[in-house]
Amino acid sequence: MLKAWLITSRPAMRPLTSQAGFSVVEMLLAAAVFSLLTTGLIGAVVYGRSATASSNDHLRAQLLAEECIAATRNIGAAAYANLVDSGSTLGDTTVEASSDFNNNGTSALKVTSGASGGTVSSMSVYIKTVDGTNPHIQAAIYADSSGTPGARLGVSGIQTAVANSWNTLPITGVTLSASTNYWIALSEDGNTQFADGTGGTAAYHVTGGYPAPNPFAADSANTTDKPSFYITLGSTYGLSKAGGQWAFSGTSDTTDIFTRQVSVLTSGTNRKTITCTISWTPQAGGTSSLTLTSELANWKAATKLWSNAVVAGSIQPTGTTANLKVDVSGNYAYVVRNATTNNFVVVNISNPAAPSIVSTTSFSGTPSNINVNGSYAYVTTGTAATSLEIINISNPAAPTLTKSVSMTGTVGAKGVFVSGNYAFVVRASDTTTGANEFTVVNVATPASAAVVGGYNNNIQMNEVYVSGNYAYVATSSTTQEMLVINITIPTAPTLAATYNPATTLAAVTICGYGNTILLGMSTTLDAINVTTPTTPTRLGTFTAASTINDIDVDITNQYAFLGTASTTGEFQVVNIGTPSAMTLAKTVDVTGTTSTVNGVAYASTLDEVVGASNSTTQGVLVFTRN
Repeated sequence: MLKAWLITSRPAMRPLTSQAGFSVVEMLLAAAVFSLLTTGLIGAVVYGRSATASSNDHLRAQLLAEECIAATRNIGAAAYANLVDSGSTLGDTTVEASSDFNNNGTSALKVTSGASGGTVSSMSVYIKTVDGTNPHIQAAIYADSSGTPGARLGVSGIQTAVANSWNTLPITGVTLSASTNYWIALSEDGNTQFADGTGGTAAYHVTGGYPAPNPFAADSANTTDKPSFYITLGSTYGLSKAGGQWAFSGTSDTTDIFTRQVSVLTSGTNRKTITCTISWTPQAGGTSSLTLTSELANWKAATKLWSNAVVAGSIQPTGTTANLKVDVSGNYAYVVRNATTNNFVVVNISNPAAPSIVSTTSFSGTPSNINVNGSYAYVTTGTAATSLEIINISNPAAPTLTKSVSMTGTVGAKGVFVSGNYAFVVRASDTTTGANEFTVVNVATPASAAVVGGYNNNIQMNEVYVSGNYAYVATSSTTQEMLVINITIPTAPTLAATYNPATTLAAVTICGYGNTILLGMSTTLDAINVTTPTTPTRLGTFTAASTINDIDVDITNQYAFLGTASTTGEFQVVNIGTPSAMTLAKTVDVTGTTSTVNGVAYASTLDEVVGASNSTTQGVLVFTRN
């Protein structure tokens, strides 16, 4: 019975192959399904990660664009003149009716930069006919040298000219200073003809000057020619930040995978349109971009004026020593004091209402003047052995002495101006053999700076300003209050001219802009035309509240700022928009009777003026519009 039950209760047996596993078809089907599921899952993960990355990239681009708008707004708030239109031009953009050719030479047209200068991106020339044998052209930019083209500042590559069209040649590495004369030139190797007209201010030509010569060495001039030449400033800017202050730099800036560019265009009176573009390459390839646009207004033009200037803030460095002179760079003012200790003070002026001391340092000698250039402050002292001290200010909190330059003689230095690779130092009168009141120091490598030349005339020289190939010197002479010294050859400077306004007043201070020099002689401020440096002529004059101790000019060249010895008009703002008719815009009476202002310096990025004062309670003053 048991056996029968076992047999009848057992299920029917399947084939042996069925018990061994899946069939081949089943296995292939399972593999296909698994592959599809895996691919879908991986694709979903990759797509999700790609979408997340793309979203993050877009968010970062948005933030960079918003930062760009804010940074540009800050640049304009510091000084509206900083917002130079992208793609603006200098020169003749008209296709003139006549034509001319260089005959294997170079022709140049004089241009004057605007209130803020700019970086050159290209030069354009209109070509009418092309020399089939020698069709090559090249563009160049030259510095002005006494009203003629001088040193070559930049040059394009050589291109083959195209007839009856504007030919644009890229030029890089040339930044134009504000309100300065330059020469833009076309060089060609044959008889290619460019459009030319009349009514120009000045044009020069050099035969056999191809490629573009350096220096120019003109052999002929025509003061009425007007060739169809123009240069274009950078069409876009990049942004940089130093010392907490934004500035335009180059044509773009990069952050990780993002490239940022900002353009500036005038959209109306006291209005600019700002466009910030961010571009990048996503992980998935291709290109992406994002653009933000904003309008900026010159609100200061309507609400705050230098004609209402006020003391915004002040601070007193350690001790009661008189503060002599000051210069500024970015957010910092560098003040020298009439002492042998604690005589170099760095002040943060980014908040004009609350300037703060960053560092106070002692350097040898008693300072007399200062000029800041790049990462160095050039300080003159009253001791011949330390006439020029070069101080590294790359870290404003810890300035260090880089080099002390000794000069022949027994007297100290009075003033200094740095231009290019040279520091031009002026000193008191010294009859010592080999002593020069005007001394040239090579500072190309500040750590090994050395005297390389000089000029001596036994006149006390008080201050110096350099423009192009000439140095303009304020002296104590009452018959040659200003000297014009040719520094084309720095190792052998020569006297080019003197200026005597028929007064008996010694000149104490000097500064300039473009073709105009401002000379302070006791209470008299003279505006002097130096378009032709060898024949300086008076444009106009202004009488200050008291002896003018120092002068500086704003970024628009509309206002001069005077530090005076008056106890009721220590700071004066003079409207110099028309040099022949200068007028008083504002007199500021600083609190206290010992607050006479010895030095002034205009901060272009912040649009404020810093004053070095005799006051024992507010030695460093910050003046602003109001």
